[in-house]
Amino acid sequence: MAATLTWKFPETYFLRIELVFVSILAGIIFFVALVQFNYQWGLAVALTGMFLGVYLVVSHGGKALYPVHHHYELSPQHFQMTRHRRNSVSQEKVLLTHLHHHKLDRFLLGGYLLTKKGKKHLLFFNTKRELVRFEQFLKKHLKVEK
Repeated sequence: MAATLTWKFPETYFLRIELVFVSILAGIIFFVALVQFNYQWGLAVALTGMFLGVYLVVSHGGKALYPVHHHYELSPQHFQMTRHRRNSVSQEKVLLTHLHHHKLDRFLLGGYLLTKKGKKHLLFFNTKRELVRFEQFLKKHLKVEK
């Protein structure tokens, strides 16, 4: 295994959680429009398509106006996160010995690290492979530390 583990977020255009919620909303809009307009399938599909079109425009505009990028680096000694928000950059560095708890969500590809002082550091992943590699790396090096 490599000495450090690094990844950048986001590297995909749509996030998994975003796709899940937009799909649910599109389904609801489709069925409400279908019932509301006496089962006219064409109109229900058109309204659902309009919703998806407006969502894409607003989503793309929001990401263009307020870009957010994260760069994560995990080494056997520490975890470092660099967050770029529009014109500002913030960095956080946590020693692995200061970690108290971690929780990862394999479906929505996110999670957090909790320090002994109670500070929570949010994690975001692009793929399930990144999440699994992070978890394996963390467990391997936390066992060595204890």
